[in-house]
Amino acid sequence: MIKNIFLSVKNHFKFSFTLKMFLSFGLVIIMTMLISLLMYLFGVPYTKIDGIYNRNIDQAESGIKSFSKMGTKYLAKWIWERRGDARTIAESVQINTSLKELLPKIHGYNNSTDIKSFIDRVREEREYSAIASYIEGVQSSYYGVYEEIHMIDAKLETIIVSTHNEHVGKHFHTDERPVNSEDEWFNLIVSEHNGTIKFVISRAIDICLESEDRCVDRRFILYMYANIERPLATIRSGIGVIGKTAEIVIVDKNGRMLTPLNFKSPDNPTSNILDHKINTTLTMLAGNGNEGLIESIDARGEAVLGAFRHITITPEMGIGIIVKVDKKELLDPIKNTITTAIAVMLLGLLLLSMFTYFISLKIASPIIGLIKKTESIKNAGLITKSTVNTRDDLNMLVSTFDVMLTDIEYQHKVVEMEKNKLAEIMKTMEDGIYIVNRSHDIEFVNRAILRDFGEVNNRKCYEPIVDSDGKVVKLRGSNLDITDRKKIEDELQRALNLLNTTGHIARIGGWSLTVDTMEVTWTNEVYRIHEIEVTQPPDFNTAIVYYPEEIRSDLIDELKECMTNGKAVNIELPFVTAKGNRLCVNIQARAEFENGKIVRLVGSFQDITERKRMEEELRNLNNNLMSMVQEETAKRQMQEQMLIQQSKMAAMGDMIGLIAHQWKQPLNLIGITVQDMKDAYKFGEVNEEYIDQTVDTTMGQVNFMSKTMDDFRNFFKPSKQKVEFDVKNTIDELVTMFIAIFTKNNVNINIKADKTLKLKADGYPNEFKQVILNILNNSKDAIIAMRSSGNKIQGWIEVEITNDESSEKILVSIKDNGGGIPEDVIGRIFEPYYTTKGADGTGIGLYMSKTIIETNMGGSLTVRNIEGGAEFVIELQSCA
Repeated sequence: MIKNIFLSVKNHFKFSFTLKMFLSFGLVIIMTMLISLLMYLFGVPYTKIDGIYNRNIDQAESGIKSFSKMGTKYLAKWIWERRGDARTIAESVQINTSLKELLPKIHGYNNSTDIKSFIDRVREEREYSAIASYIEGVQSSYYGVYEEIHMIDAKLETIIVSTHNEHVGKHFHTDERPVNSEDEWFNLIVSEHNGTIKFVISRAIDICLESEDRCVDRRFILYMYANIERPLATIRSGIGVIGKTAEIVIVDKNGRMLTPLNFKSPDNPTSNILDHKINTTLTMLAGNGNEGLIESIDARGEAVLGAFRHITITPEMGIGIIVKVDKKELLDPIKNTITTAIAVMLLGLLLLSMFTYFISLKIASPIIGLIKKTESIKNAGLITKSTVNTRDDLNMLVSTFDVMLTDIEYQHKVVEMEKNKLAEIMKTMEDGIYIVNRSHDIEFVNRAILRDFGEVNNRKCYEPIVDSDGKVVKLRGSNLDITDRKKIEDELQRALNLLNTTGHIARIGGWSLTVDTMEVTWTNEVYRIHEIEVTQPPDFNTAIVYYPEEIRSDLIDELKECMTNGKAVNIELPFVTAKGNRLCVNIQARAEFENGKIVRLVGSFQDITERKRMEEELRNLNNNLMSMVQEETAKRQMQEQMLIQQSKMAAMGDMIGLIAHQWKQPLNLIGITVQDMKDAYKFGEVNEEYIDQTVDTTMGQVNFMSKTMDDFRNFFKPSKQKVEFDVKNTIDELVTMFIAIFTKNNVNINIKADKTLKLKADGYPNEFKQVILNILNNSKDAIIAMRSSGNKIQGWIEVEITNDESSEKILVSIKDNGGGIPEDVIGRIFEPYYTTKGADGTGIGLYMSKTIIETNMGGSLTVRNIEGGAEFVIELQSCA
């Protein structure tokens, strides 16, 4: 039927030779251009040639995977460090010793007084002061990591020690966490103080009275409230390099978001942390402990490409990290490329079509002439010769055509002669001969056929021939074409060979068991696993012997249950081969029914020895993983402590130099006063007025020196609580303390601020001073570096303090003329441990500054290059 339709269409559309050649060339050109376009866009399958689509998608996948992996690794490291901190404090010799000495006193005080008096008396004890100093020191050493650390008496359910003094003596419920010995407990909460999310680590410290047999009701519980927003902000800070629509979504095990969304759902634009649950495929996969990369739909209903990973903290608690980017952003460049490519292709197709048409005319002209002569030859006879005139390669075709006509004419005569001879021979043969055409009509019979059967020329070859009595005198036979059957048999054999090969690779075979006769059938692979010859027919009683005697009854019971009730079998058993080798095998079976009755079992038989060995190795590796992580964490903590100590020593050196500078003039004045006392005594000038004046002068200088010491000590002392402070006065105090360093390096500092501005902010003034000092020192170092390269400049730093248009924010701009920051590194200067100063830098100054401003004080810290230098801008919320 299809053939007839094709012939009908072909007869209806009859094209000239020139048009056919033009269409052929055009089709080749179009196909070539389409294939080239597809190769450019999508590459060549099974080769290393990638199209722009695949490259864009691969680059996006690589970036997303790398970012999610680095973020997960960074956050997991931070969590392990916090667990290590809690363990270190709980196991500290100082803490345990102080608690052991304090416990009897707590026991005695609690029996004789109310809770307030009890807490006041406990605070007077030396051990209490030691514990309080220890945990305050821990909080200070981990700069901004812990918002609060306190210790609970579980029996009294009362906070007995805290870095926040106002919390001491408050009632504290401990029912929400387990109280088993040496346990840990974790939780994520929203801070009541500033609305930020906190990671709570709790660990029990068992201290018992000697008179108590058990101490489950007398124990201390350590609570540490870590600021997890700092690592979360670090993870999210560099997501913009992936794309404009890229976003990191961090959720807990239940899918509740832990960080604000950059691109919020229209249905819920004001989602709260730990309150809003994100119900998407990516968040469910990440929250449930899965890792991978898929295309999915996010909370906005947009198609995205997302990578998801999971950090398991406890079986009940985990954190999922999703890095996603809109598919639309990935496909936009490809759409533009396709539009341009199609336009170029259409223009090229038009030009090539015109060129192809003229070429077709040139090539087809002599061939058309030859075709016409061929038609005339068919009508006029073989003696017609070609008269086509051409001087190119077609001249050989014309000559060959004429030679062919001559040869055909000769062969035609020879065939006619041979045909006549063959007809005469067949007529005279004694054997019957007949010739049949394609319509099964008998066209020729020889004399023997006519003699034996009579006239048969009008018969079909398959009709029987009968004599005058009606008896059949001619038998007819039939042929059967078995080509298709042989092809099917060959395909079946190839499939069987493939099945045997894959089964041998996977060490898996098949078997069957007839229920009525208990007849067993095995594939070749089952024989190989048993290590017996394929020629040995198996039976049930022999097959069961290869299993240890103590489990044979279990296997038989499983098979009987399958034969009786049709229950599927899937069991792993030890196994001993015919040669004594011990293996582990997996046996699976299901029942086959006929007319509602189980007639046989069919199943698989797989050698899983290697898989079981790898599972055992994996279990051993997992068991050792904790100790490996703890060891690496301890090494990292030691390295970071050394780095922080070096930074403190460097700051201490600068401080001592400044103190020496501040004390130089007062010491000179005191020295002059002492020398003058000797001369005054010698000349009799010493009287009560002189003594009073001398004492006042000397004590004034001593008080000035003491205030200098207090100022520097307070500067290096971390702020424990947020307080309201004046930004302008705080910067003035800092510059007054350190102006000597900048004057020494010929750098002028100018501070601009209008007295009518709102300059009160809520935060940590000492930490804010540290941020300003870090930025000023970087500007000073940049100016010094420019001078060392031959630029003789007068260094200046301008600090300008303003409000925004609504007067709700304080803007602190710090500009310098130090040459600016190279464009290739300006985006990385806030990353931890990234420095442009080589061995002279630590890479933590600006990272720490951005963390203090953005995470601890809720503001922002940005940088940009200006003419001749750089500008840092600090933005804080005004509270007055």
